[in-house]
Amino acid sequence: RSPPPRASPENVKPFDFAARPISLCLLQPHMEHPPNSGDDPDAWRMIRLYDDGKESFWGEASFPLKPGGAIGKLSDKIPCDGIYLRYTKGTYDFPWHNAPRRQIIVCLNSKTEVTTGRGEKRTFGTGDCVLAEDTQGQGHCTRCTDGEGRWSIFLSLPDEDDAVVRLPDRRVACAFVLGVTVGSLAAATALGRHRG
Repeated sequence: RSPPPRASPENVKPFDFAARPISLCLLQPHMEHPPNSGDDPDAWRMIRLYDDGKESFWGEASFPLKPGGAIGKLSDKIPCDGIYLRYTKGTYDFPWHNAPRRQIIVCLNSKTEVTTGRGEKRTFGTGDCVLAEDTQGQGHCTRCTDGEGRWSIFLSLPDEDDAVVRLPDRRVACAFVLGVTVGSLAAATALGRHRG
């Protein structure tokens, strides 16, 4: 099996920064909610938004990491139904809604505030993610807080019918890693072209 053809100048268009500006926040990421601290984490932790059928609540999902040799630590493999690439205007202010499906949302830039019915708020920035599972009940409100258009990746997860409050499993972490990797590669490629 031969490797895929390399990109050549004829089939690669240069990134047009004037038409599609990359956020400085994207190129200099700062996570509001890092997955763990320390040099040797034993789990990947992320904020979880879930429901009890009536209201949405904040929680935490934790996914064990296992030694993966020279490449570091890995979770178990996570099935993913699909990936959505999304752009949202900086004026985004969406009233009460539910997550349309179980999904992990990976923020590539901007600041997004999410509020539950009890008035509890969380803000997500570059590199942050949320496991959104509040598919029933009142839902949540979402708005951009810095006026910057938001680039994000939505990882669609399979349905779980075993409980009203669907507890996450180890599969979620791999889908998140995939999203962060795709976003990081896109930013690095754009930055490399800009400097080159």
